Amino acid sequence: KDILLYDRRKRNRYKKVTKSLVKSLTYMNNNRQIIFKNPPNTARIQVILEIFPNAKFIFIHRNPYDIFYSTSHIMRNIINHFFSLQKLDESEVTQLILHHFKVLNDAYSRQKSLISSDKLIEVSYQELIEEPFDVISHIYRELDLPDFSVITENLRHVIRCESQYEPNKYDYRETEYQQVERYWKEYIDRWSYSRPKMHDNSSRN
Repeated sequence: KDILLYDRRKRNRYKKVTKSLVKSLTYMNNNRQIIFKNPPNTARIQVILEIFPNAKFIFIHRNPYDIFYSTSHIMRNIINHFFSLQKLDESEVTQLILHHFKVLNDAYSRQKSLISSDKLIEVSYQELIEEPFDVISHIYRELDLPDFSVITENLRHVIRCESQYEPNKYDYRETEYQQVERYWKEYIDRWSYSRPKMHDNSSRN
């Protein structure tokens, strides 16, 4: 419920803080358009549009099995150790991930029709990491974003640097596959995802 901002006071507080943050960041960055990468906002389309009616949205879908393992890695090795007041056990971490991801994506499915077609683009994470320049160029065109030519050189440089990145490796387990399929079936079906091969233990973080 906190993520979905059903409480009016929390909703108004979120709107006030977000508007102030965007104003400050825009001023600090010479009026350049601001991009937020914030997963909870996946469930807050209606509220965001109330603040910024002309906001544009990029939705990146990813193999849900990889999402589960990547998020589990972050929760267990980073958040649980450095940002949590109490330690969550294995089952609590799993249930938290399964529940929150479903809440976010169910809300996105309900609300995405509020966005006009020229202000929303949905892209594949796999395509983004395989052909980043082409995908980002496509995003700029579809959303009518300015100045792609200005960033082209820097973008190519960043892509070259990121190409050296080595993904984490995970041990895929049948029990977790089944949990993902039970909780996230609608997402799996919507994007036609299938299980990674059990013997292929590589997954991007």
